Amino acid sequence: MTAPNSNIRFFPLDDITLSNINPRQADDHDSDEVAALAMSIAVAGLIQPLACFLPNPDAPETVDGGRRLAALQHLRRSGSELAEAREPDWDAIPCVTTDDPATARAWAGAAATSYVPLTATQEIRAYAAMRAQGTEPEMIAHAFGVELRHVKRRLALASLTTETLDALASGDITLDVARTLTIAPSPEREIAVLRAAIEKQMGAFSVRHALEETVVMGDDRRAVFVGVDAYQDAGGTVTEDLFRDQAVLHDPDLLAKLFADKISAHAESIKGAWLWAKPVIDNPYPSAGDVAGHDNIARTPGELPEADASEYDRLTEALRTDTIDDAGKAQLAALQARLDGDWDETTYATSGIFVYVDRDGLPQISGAWRDKAQEPARDRDQGSDADTAEKLTPKPTPQNARDDFARIVTAATQTALLNRHDYLLWLLAYQLEAGLQAWNSPLQVTFNPPAITPERDSNLHLNARLTDGPQLDRGPDLAGFQAFMDQSTKHRNAVLTRHLARAFGPQDLSAFQSKLAGTLEIDIRKIWTPDAANCFKRLPAERLDDIWAALVPAEKAEALDPAFATLNKGKKAAELEKLFCNDGYREALGLSRDEAAAIDAWLPAEMT
Repeated sequence: MTAPNSNIRFFPLDDITLSNINPRQADDHDSDEVAALAMSIAVAGLIQPLACFLPNPDAPETVDGGRRLAALQHLRRSGSELAEAREPDWDAIPCVTTDDPATARAWAGAAATSYVPLTATQEIRAYAAMRAQGTEPEMIAHAFGVELRHVKRRLALASLTTETLDALASGDITLDVARTLTIAPSPEREIAVLRAAIEKQMGAFSVRHALEETVVMGDDRRAVFVGVDAYQDAGGTVTEDLFRDQAVLHDPDLLAKLFADKISAHAESIKGAWLWAKPVIDNPYPSAGDVAGHDNIARTPGELPEADASEYDRLTEALRTDTIDDAGKAQLAALQARLDGDWDETTYATSGIFVYVDRDGLPQISGAWRDKAQEPARDRDQGSDADTAEKLTPKPTPQNARDDFARIVTAATQTALLNRHDYLLWLLAYQLEAGLQAWNSPLQVTFNPPAITPERDSNLHLNARLTDGPQLDRGPDLAGFQAFMDQSTKHRNAVLTRHLARAFGPQDLSAFQSKLAGTLEIDIRKIWTPDAANCFKRLPAERLDDIWAALVPAEKAEALDPAFATLNKGKKAAELEKLFCNDGYREALGLSRDEAAAIDAWLPAEMT
């Protein structure tokens, strides 16, 4: 048997095409990868020739190397701005050739299955070797056709000890563990944690926890509050965690001192008219120990004029839908502050605030807190009967909220009636036989449907049959009536059911509606879920505490930091929204199935 002709020849780039035998066609090539490979060829040259089939002696078709061919074409077309670039000889591109179709197909198949990329350890050591020879990271990136960020991260791994890299190569640790070990403050600490990780089969999270006992990450609330620059100015050492894009602070004691000094100074600067302002050093919120022996004094809630209340609603909705800008956020915060209200002069004179830094590194206050020994005598036992009555009288729910709740109850009743065709006909017949007027009837047979969409309708899911409009928008005609009659009886009944259900809306029949609910399967929570906008922000502040206490057992409420009672009304409403709308939040609180069921069944008193 004669061996197929196979040798290296040189062809002009313009004569080389992509063979249809090649399993990867031009559309399969990622443009960014092609551009990166072109830069690599500009730096290192074409290391591997193209493999080509010769259907005739001067028509090479690439069966292996289509991406290299595309990179050469890109390089010739776009050029390179690198000073170190070496332009190939465009008239002499090296190609391994064969004129045997079977060999060409074998080359194409073998190339598609035999490519094995460098392992992470091989890549790390290759980059490290090039850097040791003085090659800059940018040139390494161009030579390997990868992003500069990737090279820098691999070089960070190259700084690990040989023992760590050997463990990575052998599979004793994962790449994530190796990445985490780059934040070790010293080689000795790195090796100690590495050996513990291998022995105990620790993952990256556990390794990071072990290392962070001796370092502080840049996203730590204390580091954010103090500032990395201020920490360095005070003599602190910093390195960079390239895998989490943040600084690593290596002097926790220095940071702790800077943090304590700054939060103490901040507390003093905002003390103002308060009797005291105490900094919270150790926690991102006032702990139970901090507030022990103190009474939490609530603000006197504020009220907004109608125009401001409408603007508050608009901005709240914009915040919920993430369509609010910074100016809107500032305006909303100002309106919220007015709603939250303020403390009276007596409270300022006898109470104080705790100043703390939250988990995001932002300074906050918790107040007002009055030492029981500072409580004014008039508040304890000298108040008038009128004062006492005023304190014990709960603030009423705003009328617009009560109207919305009534609409939701009506919508839930209509939803239940959609599945009760016969029941609706009985209601209609009873109403006609009893001669009830539309204004005093279960069904508004004038078919002027009552409103069921509340002003704040977040988390309300209405059945489409209740919101679809009439099918005709003109007066009656005989042809239209005949066409309607030609449809099925089932269709006629469905139309009757939909419109009769939509007409249900007793205005002054609360007792009747309550008794009716006992004969229907009305499930308000099936169509509506309470949230901050549609419910909790609209209820009096004291009601929110009662709701939380009723639904979250005291021992599980301790999982909330800071405590629910210390939050302002807006934050309490947000926490309740998470309780009702976020299964993960319930899980974090450790609520049982029965406790979750109670949340899913809860309704405002105005709806029951």
